[in-house]
Amino acid sequence: MAITEASIEGPAWTGIGIEESAGRNPLRVEPAVSNVVDKLVPGVITTTKHARMYSVHSLGWSEAEARGLDYEDARALIRRCEVIMAAVHHFHSGHRIEINSAHGEDRIHRFIRDDQLNVADAARPGTGISQYGFANVYQGACVVIGALSTDRVPRPGPRFDEDAVRGGLHGLLELADRDQVSVDEIESAAHLCLCEIAEASDGDWLRRLLTEEPETQSDRHRQITCVLLLEALREHPSPDPTRVFRERLAFETPIGSDIEGERAEVVAMWQGAALRNYSVSAWRQLWRWLASELNREPMTAEDLGSRFADDLDDVSVEYLIESLPDRRHENKLLPLEASLADETWSTMGALKTLTVGALRTGDLEGAALKTFVGTETDDLGPRWVLDLLDTNRNKKIRDLASDLAVLLVRRAKRVAFSKMYLTRSGHPFVPSRLRDRDGLLSINGEEGAGPVALRTDSLVSILSELDLLKVDTGGAVPSDRGRTFLSRHA
Repeated sequence: MAITEASIEGPAWTGIGIEESAGRNPLRVEPAVSNVVDKLVPGVITTTKHARMYSVHSLGWSEAEARGLDYEDARALIRRCEVIMAAVHHFHSGHRIEINSAHGEDRIHRFIRDDQLNVADAARPGTGISQYGFANVYQGACVVIGALSTDRVPRPGPRFDEDAVRGGLHGLLELADRDQVSVDEIESAAHLCLCEIAEASDGDWLRRLLTEEPETQSDRHRQITCVLLLEALREHPSPDPTRVFRERLAFETPIGSDIEGERAEVVAMWQGAALRNYSVSAWRQLWRWLASELNREPMTAEDLGSRFADDLDDVSVEYLIESLPDRRHENKLLPLEASLADETWSTMGALKTLTVGALRTGDLEGAALKTFVGTETDDLGPRWVLDLLDTNRNKKIRDLASDLAVLLVRRAKRVAFSKMYLTRSGHPFVPSRLRDRDGLLSINGEEGAGPVALRTDSLVSILSELDLLKVDTGGAVPSDRGRTFLSRHA
């Protein structure tokens, strides 16, 4: 009898074996950067795009406590508030600043009939403007900044200003409580628009929390980060503020400076994180290339290594190291990583970036070096790469690559199995695109390959809505309010 996959799995009543699906961060190289960014921009993540939604979610949980709502009813109230906010932005004309869209705004039109917004349907999980609402995005961020408590059903936190938030968002709860709201009523509530927070009382409150009145070291780190971002954009207005910020901190920060204090510590941490992110991106892009080969056709890890080797230059490890341009001039780092990132991507370019990262361990000092190398010894970090290069200095790059591909496959498997959990049906679930069938590897889909977000985009969005930055066709630059902020805190 021929052995088929069905016969291996067994009869239907046994259920299936291990379930597999796409996973995130297959090599787990990202925490070396993301954990640092958590400390430097607390309360801001890639999905907290709108300043006013901090106010909305803080108000929603505060009102839920006042009404004695349980967790599910509280979430339902907050989803209704989200619907009103999306609708107000959708119908508001003459925005103070241009905002791409409110959360869920792209689906609001589905719930408009005869100039009436069906709030109840739009707030329904799964079939409304979002799958489950956006509380999971903003709740944790509001806890971090002190606007909410850490309880499962959050209550107002120690820094929540009830009067300021309710004053700025007056009328929101009344609209959210109704099942139907007319478009005329929505248009009349323009003061609730995301773009209107800057001059509202909840905007004053949020500026104090995020930028003006630090109470903890985390608050101070965020405040200094805001200062550094505004300083960078004051000197280099740009439509790409993330790049300006990253390259200014990575390459314009003097090495060996004897300046001390909180600002110097934050600058050093940002330098280490920004530089490490180039290496993290190189690993992610390299794995994406390997994954694309496995997506094209199944093969063994050894065959994948051969495919990788064939794509590289026929040079030695020593030549790779010695052929790199200068990395440093006096006490400044030269932007070698940025130059490599601007080139058309190649496997050889990725190895060059990783090599530069390894050699940076000899360029950096103090807190910047400590942040750059991290605390883990098995995260494919710069010191791990440096040891790999030193050990194989006399080898050909192609020979090293063959072994490296096998190592990365093993690491991806190990990372995936470390994330394995049991589903509600009792089946093991492995979050990974990588499939291994008796040594024959394949991958379903395409792996992500972007750099770890430094959250600059989110911060720029928040600061522009709070009128500390202005963004136009020429790029982002500090506003009058932003320049006043710099004069007080720079």
